[in-house]
Amino acid sequence: MSSTLLDQTAERRAKRDALQAQGINPYPTRFQRSATLAELQETHREIAPDTRTGEEARVAGRVVSVRGHGKLRFVTIEDAGGTVQLMFQADVLPADAAAVEALLDL
Repeated sequence: MSSTLLDQTAERRAKRDALQAQGINPYPTRFQRSATLAELQETHREIAPDTRTGEEARVAGRVVSVRGHGKLRFVTIEDAGGTVQLMFQADVLPADAAAVEALLDL
């Protein structure tokens, strides 16, 4: 193994351990989602960007992109039926959520 791969493996293991230290199982066997990404997109097709509905949804997917821009963070997740971009504002993100966001990995 190259040292780059070893470094990457060590970093991912450290992130896994940090999640576990916060009481989060990084490899859950079950997750009760309320909608797929395609269902959310269909339901909210007519909503203008930056409109807040107050609706909460539990979704599952793979993190495919993480970007920061000032106090904003953008995370793109995808599942078998779609892709959605999430936006987090650093100044309103609870500390426990911010700690988890810092441990996200592609």
